[in-house]
Amino acid sequence: MADFLSRISTLFGRGPRRRGSDADLPASILGYRFLDTDLLREALPHRSYANSVSDHPTYERLEFLGDSVLGLIVARHLFVKHPEQSEGQLTKRKASLVNLKTLTQVAKREGLGQWIRLSPEEDK
Repeated sequence: MADFLSRISTLFGRGPRRRGSDADLPASILGYRFLDTDLLREALPHRSYANSVSDHPTYERLEFLGDSVLGLIVARHLFVKHPEQSEGQLTKRKASLVNLKTLTQVAKREGLGQWIRLSPEEDK
């Protein structure tokens, strides 16, 4: 499991991150630049930020989609990597990888939190 997480985290690169413009985020972490920067702007604000800056969109809708995509990628990886395991075993492995605790650890380690926009109150 730890090996799998380390392979996933290589997608995000290594090393400390510094603040930059929204457009720099994908290039600095994924080596990818968004063509649709409006989509990127929607992906970064927390609800607290959006509420403090009027009716700005938040990442919640994209989070819904991203959770599904991540779940599919992890499920496929486990299905191929562990053909000997039952559905129940695969489900447990997937749940241990795709959960708040594990994803928070990866996000912290990779410095992703610095890119999320929070209201001043939430940031405290």
